[in-house]
Amino acid sequence: MAATVAPESTPDDAPGDDGGYAIGPRVALAALSAGAGVIHFAMVPTHAADSVVEGVGFAVAGWFQLLVAAALIVKPDRRWLQATVAANLAFIGVWAWSRTVGLPIGAHAGTVEQVDTIDLLTVVLEGLLIVGAAALLVRPNLARNASAGALVIGSIVPVAVLLLTTMAIASPSASQHSHGETASGPAPGSAAAQLAAIDATRCDKAVNPVSYWNEASVAGVDTVGIAVTDSSSATTASDGHDHSHGAADAAGSATTTTTLPDPLQGRGSPLLDKLVSKMGSDSEVDAGILVAELANATPQEYDAFLYQLRKSGAAGHSHSASGDDTGGHGGHIGPNPWVAMTDPAQCAQLDKELRTARDVALSMPTAADAKAAGYTQVTPYVPGIAAHWMKFPYVDGTFEVDKPEMVLYDGNGLDAHVVGLSYYIVQPGDAEPTQGFTGDNDHYHRHIGLCTKGAMVIGDSTTTEAECAALGGKKGTNRGGWMSHAWVVPGCESPWGMFSGATPVLDKQLAERSGTDGGSCNGSAAKARYDLRPGTTSSATTTPPPAPEAAAGK
Repeated sequence: MAATVAPESTPDDAPGDDGGYAIGPRVALAALSAGAGVIHFAMVPTHAADSVVEGVGFAVAGWFQLLVAAALIVKPDRRWLQATVAANLAFIGVWAWSRTVGLPIGAHAGTVEQVDTIDLLTVVLEGLLIVGAAALLVRPNLARNASAGALVIGSIVPVAVLLLTTMAIASPSASQHSHGETASGPAPGSAAAQLAAIDATRCDKAVNPVSYWNEASVAGVDTVGIAVTDSSSATTASDGHDHSHGAADAAGSATTTTTLPDPLQGRGSPLLDKLVSKMGSDSEVDAGILVAELANATPQEYDAFLYQLRKSGAAGHSHSASGDDTGGHGGHIGPNPWVAMTDPAQCAQLDKELRTARDVALSMPTAADAKAAGYTQVTPYVPGIAAHWMKFPYVDGTFEVDKPEMVLYDGNGLDAHVVGLSYYIVQPGDAEPTQGFTGDNDHYHRHIGLCTKGAMVIGDSTTTEAECAALGGKKGTNRGGWMSHAWVVPGCESPWGMFSGATPVLDKQLAERSGTDGGSCNGSAAKARYDLRPGTTSSATTTPPPAPEAAAGK
């Protein structure tokens, strides 16, 4: 009788016909890998918009994880499991690096990124994938002899992964994925986010000194001036720019207006009362007095003055419908509004124009040089706007950057030093001239009704006919003369803006030291209050101003 040979039993860890890996665990691992891959693909557009490197990295991770998912189902192999463990350990390592010290490459190099729900889910999926793949590497036949358990694993895990992945992709953290912003940061698409994006890409910060951007923040002046697209948008004109420029502008008040309290806590001071009484006056003399008194203000009184500008709505004085600013120093006391420039070509052109203007100004360092070049003094020195010298043959209806109609000096003598330029265009009617420097930031103003005697102004716009006649002058009626200042002289930069109607650096003390201080506004008592270095992208409109003592190096 032949002996019956019993069939050999198969050890739990012996390879099977399908590579030794039970279908249940394989399906579960494939689902985990596919879920992580889909999330990586969903995040490609967000990261690619910031950095091609980051977009490619997420796409490569997504493709690899989907390929692993397919391989675990179609052709399971030990090498795929090894690659799965190694790659996902690397993915988690890169994620941990970005959330602790910041990656060294990409658009957000060195930035510690925020941990979001979608990030954590991806890491959890990858962690479970690593554990499962490692388990199969150690026990290839895991769950082969537990068919019920294998089916449960192979059915529940994919469903759970599908639900969690769908919820994660649809969550706000996917569409609002951030790179180092706090949870309270501006939501994408909001006015704040759009203004922040503009501020990050603008190329015009160096046009104005650091103090301008800081003072504009305290005074609540809009330094963006570009339309945004949500419910908090500013009112815009047909050219897409906000021309209201007031402290109450929707965009400005929502994002750029400071929330700093009154430095004097509502108690005020005699000097502040004097300053406030001159705000909004139509008198050039009053505006000059205001600038002169600012030099005597304490740091707290000066900041309180800026606070009052914001509180009264006088900050960022609005141009009228005609663009006509006739009062005071061109209608602007305090920081001027500014329309952000984000086109590098326009910024380069403006820089070229300003360098040309600066060269022209520096070619006539003293009033004697202006006189030799054919200029005639037409105003005495007035704090805030200096002494004006005009070349009458240049006066016409054309803006020429290398032919300024007026050159401005720090005193009345022939040894007075140059501080800036003024362009003068003759244009009838009440519409502001469109000619000027590249960009939307140089505005024209008029001084209607000045009292003149010959070529010299001897009385301001508020001088009456009788008062002017008593002075031996004639009251002007010309409405067609438009002026625009450019503070291009190094050392005399205006902390109220490159094209501001007046500048506080031109104080009374500057005129008293005219011709003896070496130029560059070194005789100004107020100059030490300001940081006149060129602004940078870090000079954000929400940065509080430095203490005047710090600016003075004290």
